[in-house]
Amino acid sequence: MVCPESIEGDAVTLDRLQPVRQLSINSARSLYREVGFLIDTFEKPCVLADALVPDCPVIGVSDSFAKLSGYSRDEILGQNCRFLLKDVPGCRISRSGRRNLRSMIRMCRLIGLSNMGSTSCCQTNRKRDGNTFLNMFAVGLVLLNEHPFLVGVQCEMASDESMTQVKQDQHAFIEQIRVILQQGLSEKATTLLTKENFLSPRPRNLAGPAFSPKALTDRVILLNDRRTVMRREPCEIPNGCVVISENPIRRTRQGLFFALRMEGVLRDGWHTSWPMLGLSTISPEDMQRDGYPLRAEWCGKSVCIGGEFQAFVREKEQHFHGTSALEEELQKFEGPQPRWRNRPTTPWDLGEGDVMGMLYAPNGDIHLMLNYETVLTVSTGKPLEQKDYYALVDCRGQAYELMLLPYEMPVVGYMQELALQPLISHKVVDHVARAAASLAVAECSFSVSIADPSQPDMPLVAVSPAFETMTGYPCAEIVGLNCRFLNHDCEMSFSERVKLRRACQTGKPFTGLLQNRRKTGELFVNLLDMRGLCVAKDAETGEDIWYLVGIQSDVTDLVNRDGTAEIKKRHAEKLRGVAENLRRELPKVFAEVAVTSRHSMLETPEETAEKEVSNTTKETGDAVVVPAVQGVQAGPKPCNVPMIALVEPDWLKYDSVDDDSEPEQVDLRAKKLPAALRAGHVQRPNFPESISVSSFGLRWNSIPIFAAFVLGLGSTVLGQFFVKRFRLGQ
Repeated sequence: MVCPESIEGDAVTLDRLQPVRQLSINSARSLYREVGFLIDTFEKPCVLADALVPDCPVIGVSDSFAKLSGYSRDEILGQNCRFLLKDVPGCRISRSGRRNLRSMIRMCRLIGLSNMGSTSCCQTNRKRDGNTFLNMFAVGLVLLNEHPFLVGVQCEMASDESMTQVKQDQHAFIEQIRVILQQGLSEKATTLLTKENFLSPRPRNLAGPAFSPKALTDRVILLNDRRTVMRREPCEIPNGCVVISENPIRRTRQGLFFALRMEGVLRDGWHTSWPMLGLSTISPEDMQRDGYPLRAEWCGKSVCIGGEFQAFVREKEQHFHGTSALEEELQKFEGPQPRWRNRPTTPWDLGEGDVMGMLYAPNGDIHLMLNYETVLTVSTGKPLEQKDYYALVDCRGQAYELMLLPYEMPVVGYMQELALQPLISHKVVDHVARAAASLAVAECSFSVSIADPSQPDMPLVAVSPAFETMTGYPCAEIVGLNCRFLNHDCEMSFSERVKLRRACQTGKPFTGLLQNRRKTGELFVNLLDMRGLCVAKDAETGEDIWYLVGIQSDVTDLVNRDGTAEIKKRHAEKLRGVAENLRRELPKVFAEVAVTSRHSMLETPEETAEKEVSNTTKETGDAVVVPAVQGVQAGPKPCNVPMIALVEPDWLKYDSVDDDSEPEQVDLRAKKLPAALRAGHVQRPNFPESISVSSFGLRWNSIPIFAAFVLGLGSTVLGQFFVKRFRLGQ
């Protein structure tokens, strides 16, 4: 992804951000009465600002901040904290600090945001009486009902105060304020924070491990329930984004393994470095106490591999902070020399969808994998200890967004023939599903609409001709918009709105009478039946890929009569008809995509002759040079396998006893291998011979196998014993 200058180093496009909203001075005072007042009596100077409003107006002020600045609360509410820079000379204003804050404010609007590291800055400010002071302040994120707020904690620095200690104290104060706000949020405040004109995409039902939210550094952003890490300002800063898993990595017979999928990769810049993957016995609690190192390989008690195609081992418990010679602190292993195709470090550029993995074998060997093929193996001489190990990830270099995958073993299925395997790429699934949806609804004689809940504001992707006739809006005008245009100046109760929003985000069935407005301005009563239809599955994360299907009927003449029950029965039949149409159209569209893309999918990059690397380990200076796996250094980049599996279209399943329950989460350990995948060819990845690899999607546990073996052996011994006794008795 190219980084436009307009976004100042961030690589996130506008479609991933929540829209800003307008806030008047009266609205700011309303937010203060419901939310901001909670920090009035906080002991330290602090303010609360709304990150979804342009210029981030203040909606909460502590008494101590008003005392420090000399301004009253009424003067501050609705203003940006920039008033503290009034009459401060330009030479004493930190440009880098202001740019850092602008980037942080922009990232607060990220859809799916879970946590973000706090940032600190030291700035000269001016009080109301004209006196200047050195203000050391920290800014942190607080999410209230998924609404982002920024908390700023200030401190008037004295000459003898330790800046490091003040920073640590301020970050602790931000955590205290977060708890105060989350516990004190009232039901009325929750209603006030509800977004009227925007629908967030459906929550991603990801399973597996998550990253720890404790003591994050200022460049770290966590998304999707903390299963995705993003580096802030990646075009400007190549490192400083180190995170650790919340729970220990599960130990298997093959050792410890975890994998990451590249969700965001820079097209230009930082091509010489990959993310660094590692394992450490340092727990998240210890990391919260001691802080994160600048680089993953500097973490205490760790083994790491990746980065500039290197591996590191650190025995000391304390982090390395650059205060001593590096060779005295770390054992370093270099990748093969010379590099591929005259590249200085890494052999290939990464791409979105690539999967990096790390396997730490019991004998001390560590393996770096790209798309499930081993590309670098290092023997560290440090066998696995009987301790808990946590995944350590440094989101550095070319990749700026990584998703932690729910794998315990390095397994994958490769497809031999695109037409034989129900697997398509992440970028193709939208085209297939939307094209099939358009064809499916085109044949419907009734009003039907299909929306994509994975996109911001859940836009329409297809409508039937009957929908156009009923509403008066042509397809070309409304595809890409939320159906909200039908509710313009129409009444809707708050409870009905909440149910509709919940149905849009979960796919739960919704039936209701809604007042809508045609393009001509005429009001009508719409009987809406809507629910989610699953069409595919992400084979790596276990997520269902589904669309919202709605059936509409104009019942304006029947609202006062008992005629809606019969229409609801007909709606059920029509919903089944839409599903049947999609069942018929999906294979057709997919077959067309398979034929047109077969050549590009099966084409291999041109291999160039390269100088072979010696297979013998050799010493060069302080680093140990190790060879890559045989055949990899001269070959093409491992294939990026499409991991979206088409499924038979079916409605999302819900518990009939509890209709308000959330959709069932996918249990990856209980997931069955798809029949179509079992029928296809499976190619095993290029792993070391000492590692056994199961087929795609299976999880082997040694305990049941060992128990079955012991039971069988015991049965055999007992059988022989009774046979001998029987013969002796005769």
